[in-house]
Amino acid sequence: MWLISLRDLQYRYRRFLIAIAVTALVFGIAVAIAIDGIEQTLQKEPAAVVSSFDADTWAVRRGSSGLFTTNAVLPDSVVGALRARGGL
Repeated sequence: MWLISLRDLQYRYRRFLIAIAVTALVFGIAVAIAIDGIEQTLQKEPAAVVSSFDADTWAVRRGSSGLFTTNAVLPDSVVGALRARGGL
């Protein structure tokens, strides 16, 4: 069986190479679409979360790792300034 398969590849190597190239192209396009979808989700998710709280903005301490991945607490002076502006 293996010998027959190898002989078939020997005589149809162009078709085999085209099939490999097309398969790689389709796989690459599928991966690119999946990565683009993940990127779009990550860009839209923070705005969706903020709007689900019926909020206009989201206050995060400077130097924190991210909007929703930090547990840094805002100082009382910042909270007071935000309340004075009508931000809280």
